[in-house]
Parts: sequence; C-alpha cells; structure tokens
Amino acid sequence: MLLADLADPRQVSQLALDAEAITGGLDVLVNNAFQAQSYTPSADNSAAEIDLVFAVNVRAPYLLAAGIAPRMAERGHGSIVNVSMAAARKAVPGIALTSASKAALESLTRGWTAEYASSGVRVNTVSPGVVLTPANEHLRGQMETFAQSTPSTRPATANEIADVIVFLSSPASASVFGANLAADGGMVIS
Repeated sequence: MLLADLADPRQVSQLALDAEAITGGLDVLVNNAFQAQSYTPSADNSAAEIDLVFAVNVRAPYLLAAGIAPRMAERGHGSIVNVSMAAARKAVPGIALTSASKAALESLTRGWTAEYASSGVRVNTVSPGVVLTPANEHLRGQMETFAQSTPSTRPATANEIADVIVFLSSPASASVFGANLAADGGMVIS
C-alpha cells in the first residue's frame, strides 16, 4: 500500500513514480481525491482553505496524471477517471470553493483528452450527486432529504459510483473519450 499527503506536491509526484515502479506500468488512474471546504459563505473561506482545497482536488490529480499519463501514452493505452461532483455543474449554496475545484478537474478531463487520446489514453469524468458512505452515515437524514429533490429520490451508494468508475476504466468503454458521466440521480436536470 502506498500512502501520500495529497496536499504535498513532492509526495504526490513521488506517489506517481512509486506506483509506476511497483506495478511496472499503470493501466488505470482514478483521481478520487476530495477535500471539502466547510459549508460556509465564500467570504468566510481563508486563503489557506482555498489553497488546501485546490491542492488536493486539482493539483494532486494534475501531478498524478502528469507522472502517469505519458507512460500510458508510450504503451498506447490507459484510462484516467476523474471523480468530480454534480455541484460542479449545479450551484449548491455554501460550497462554491469545492464546486469550483471540481469544475477545474472537469476541465482537465477535456484538456487531457485533447492531449492523450491520439495515444490511446482515455480520460473521462464521473460526477456523483448525493452519495451515502460510511464516512457520512451521520448525515443520512440530511442526505436523504436532499436526495428527495432529485428524480431518483434517494442517495446513491458508494458501490453504485464504483460501478461507473469500473465501466469507464474497462474495455467496455473503449470508445468513450472526454465524457462526463453524471451518476447524480438526475440532480443536474432537476
């Protein structure tokens, strides 16, 4: 198991090198980093909080892809899946900073697709909405209430989101390049 502090660029770059060395070449990179801001108005976010959110949600995936995608391209195949969030495309009060960082990650998906697609490297995004996990179980009531406003009327499970990531990482999605698959229960359209 490899561990790294995703807020530390040196550790992130070393993580990419170590992962490549241990595996002999990665076929899949899933950028699932998530540093949430506190649910506060934008005026209350400190410069340090802004830096931390962007360091983990944007810079870390950028450095990982920069360290791994060129090697995928040399081998002629690979898949990068960036995990965003529905709030990157639908405004949610109190999380503008987090939403902006995930919108930047979605932009990187498009940029990396333009850069690496001709070398056989697919880059896509999955954008979950309300997802109930063991880490946020204490918020179950709030999450279920919020999910009631979506067409699905319920939070997704972590396994449901993982299934979308597996699809985007597998040969079953061989013709999918630069897509943003909404796994948000219909949140963005509601």
